[in-house]
Amino acid sequence: MVVKSFCPSPQVYADGHLNPASQFVCRDSGSCVASRLVCDSLADCDDRSDESDVMCGRCEQGRFTCRDGSCVAAAGRRCDGRLDCIDGSDEEGQYCDASQRNSSLFYCCNSLRVIPVEQTCDGVVDCYEDASDES
Repeated sequence: MVVKSFCPSPQVYADGHLNPASQFVCRDSGSCVASRLVCDSLADCDDRSDESDVMCGRCEQGRFTCRDGSCVAAAGRRCDGRLDCIDGSDEEGQYCDASQRNSSLFYCCNSLRVIPVEQTCDGVVDCYEDASDES
């Protein structure tokens, strides 16, 4: 375990990752470990806070990891036409194959917009980005 008695504030990059040269503060004791040791699958903090699922971008079972690393409930909420992830990744094609999509909804081709299937081919463009609901 690499521990120091004083922790300088950790440096966080714009993408949310810790600067590997900075220190991570353990939740239970306030002790420090080098940020390069965080999320390396080896617990350096007694409480394992340096390896927590949320800290390391892994969500607990039954939750979905959004592209931005946040966690949302997965059961019945992915590919349901509602944005649960702030970044909308729970509704993106790479996570939603045709069998997961709600058949009463139409998924616009070039956006995260989802509309009721009744609004397709009705002469009104609801998929503003590409008019895919009218083609």
